[in-house]
Amino acid sequence: SKQTMGDYLYKDVEAPNLDHPDSMIRLASVVHRFKLPKICRKVNFVRSFSTVGGTEKTRKLMVAANDARERMAEGLNADRVSAARTIVDTQRYEPLIHSILLSCKVQPEHARLDERLIFEWKSGIEEKPSAFRSEAMMYDLVMTVASHGLGYAYSATEKSVAGDFAAASRDYAAAAGVLHNLAEEQLPKWIAKGSNIKGDQLPIECQASVCGALTTLMM
Repeated sequence: SKQTMGDYLYKDVEAPNLDHPDSMIRLASVVHRFKLPKICRKVNFVRSFSTVGGTEKTRKLMVAANDARERMAEGLNADRVSAARTIVDTQRYEPLIHSILLSCKVQPEHARLDERLIFEWKSGIEEKPSAFRSEAMMYDLVMTVASHGLGYAYSATEKSVAGDFAAASRDYAAAAGVLHNLAEEQLPKWIAKGSNIKGDQLPIECQASVCGALTTLMM
């Protein structure tokens, strides 16, 4: 064949679209895909509150919390984590654990347990994470909210890579909102009240300064 080098170089080939402005938006919206936390230990609210949770309403709450937390754990601990599932699972569990926490605050007599509740999570952001245990229900709530925010961030990164920048921007904004609330409202109140809990002992997602930095990044 007498095909020239020029013919070879300029023949029709499929190439990625690098036209402005998409290439600039893609470059500007590149954010590291942060891993999500892992749940290392199951709990059973029904067994723990079996004596004081005798009413039908309370029992339904405990059963729902058990089911929602188990679903959330399966999603977070899966080999291939789904951002969409994480968002749905955390949104389902958050009001349930919050209701149990609020009930224990309003009616301290309901905080008497038949079986200890021990919550154990492992960071998804730390390079070499170690599991941290706590009996504080607020710890479980905080890590769930952190997973919620990072789930939005995970989704936003996927959509940005796919070129759906409008949807990605909405998810980044949602992630920033969740993490901002965690940094400014939830964490300062909890750490201030937890006399034997120090921020540097917790997974890095539970540190207000880190959540604040992530908020700025997502913004």
